[in-house]
Amino acid sequence: MLVLNAENLAKDLELFAQHAGHQSVNTKDVILSAHRNEHLAATLRSFCEELRVKEPQPERKRKKESKKDDKATTSVVEISDL
Repeated sequence: MLVLNAENLAKDLELFAQHAGHQSVNTKDVILSAHRNEHLAATLRSFCEELRVKEPQPERKRKKESKKDDKATTSVVEISDL
C-alpha cells in the first residue's frame, strides 16, 4: 500500500509540473500534491517559508543603460574638409 501511495504521489507531482510548464518538480508542486491533507499542506508551507527566510538575499543589480542612451553618447560625427 505504501508503494502504491508513493507511485501516486510521483505521478501527481509529474503531472503538476507538466501542467505548470516546468521541466522538474518544485516546492509549489509538492505543496499542491498535499491538498488532500490540510495539516500536511500547512506544515509544508511553513517549512518552505522558513527556508525562504534563511536563504541569503542576492544583491540587487543596477540596471544597465539602454542601447539608445549608449548610441546618443557615443555617436561619431564626420566633418568633411572644405
